[in-house]
Amino acid sequence: MKYQYSYSRIKQYLQCPLSFKLQYIDKLPIPKSKALLVGSCVHQILEQIVKSLITSGSIPEIFMLNLIDDNGLPFQPDVVEEATMLWDKYKVSNLQIIKLHEIASVEAEFAIDHNFKQVHWLDKNVFFRAKIDRIDENEDILNIIDYKTGYNEPDIFQAFVYAWLLSKIRDLSNTKIEITFDNIRTLKHTKYIVSDGNICDVENFIFKTVALIETDDKFEAVPNENCSFCHFYNDCPKMQRAISNVNTDINITSQELAEKAGELLYMAEIWVSKCKDKLKKWVDENGCVSISTGTYQFTTCQNTIIDTEKFIQRCHENHINPNPMLNIDKAKLKQKQFSHIHELVKDLISIEDGARIFKLLKA
Repeated sequence: MKYQYSYSRIKQYLQCPLSFKLQYIDKLPIPKSKALLVGSCVHQILEQIVKSLITSGSIPEIFMLNLIDDNGLPFQPDVVEEATMLWDKYKVSNLQIIKLHEIASVEAEFAIDHNFKQVHWLDKNVFFRAKIDRIDENEDILNIIDYKTGYNEPDIFQAFVYAWLLSKIRDLSNTKIEITFDNIRTLKHTKYIVSDGNICDVENFIFKTVALIETDDKFEAVPNENCSFCHFYNDCPKMQRAISNVNTDINITSQELAEKAGELLYMAEIWVSKCKDKLKKWVDENGCVSISTGTYQFTTCQNTIIDTEKFIQRCHENHINPNPMLNIDKAKLKQKQFSHIHELVKDLISIEDGARIFKLLKA
């Protein structure tokens, strides 16, 4: 084997082979976003608190925990603050359902070589590895728990990969395998039951994907919905072509030309979005930018965060029923209600964001 594998590596290759190559083969550095840092911090909080419950039966205060990032440095205060807030919300309704006598491992590291023999996490012959947040065992039931801190739906492929790896390390033939995705932010619990067929299917899929990766000599970029979050967009040849080959005189006469135009447009829109973010930051710090066609200027507004409770309260006062996180059912809103929504939000968030929500609801 030329490379080492994990669930996240296989998933990244399937999304974009080039990003896989740049991160895991060329090992280009990737700065972690605040969302990822908060997720890491929450995982450390849960790990240390659950271990403390097992050993001493007590829950230590957050400030007593040793919370450090990948560089061995303390997390920034704003990261710890958000992670602490999530933990405080989670423990109210979930701490009592943790059955300490069933916990078999916390943040356990598993690795196997190409002969499916369990090896050390850092062994040079590692073929596949996984770090599992928590494993509970009760008689003939094994429950794999994975903590989530984002808003995305959990990936069932991850659940099957973890079950497959454990099946290579120990005999699970007479064991009922459950996978629980425990979302710390939304407090949503998603559970899957893993069958022998699932494990067989995921093994075939892993081997097939690994064969593709091992024989790939191009690692071409594949535009997808994650491009706007990719740290390698400056190194992406398709991104560079999209920027350099801008042609307003486009004549689409075939399916092939339509697909090429769509790909160029997709990449160009990502570039424009990132460019606007950087320009906005510069304008905020240095003032407006004058160009030949006019002036490019953003209105700086300190109050850009919605006071959710106040927003919901004002909606109810105006007989509007908002769903959480402004996910309002547009189909049920009358035209006259749009102006009510706009009036509700304009004194709670920036005018720019208020207008954006207004347009979204009106669409």
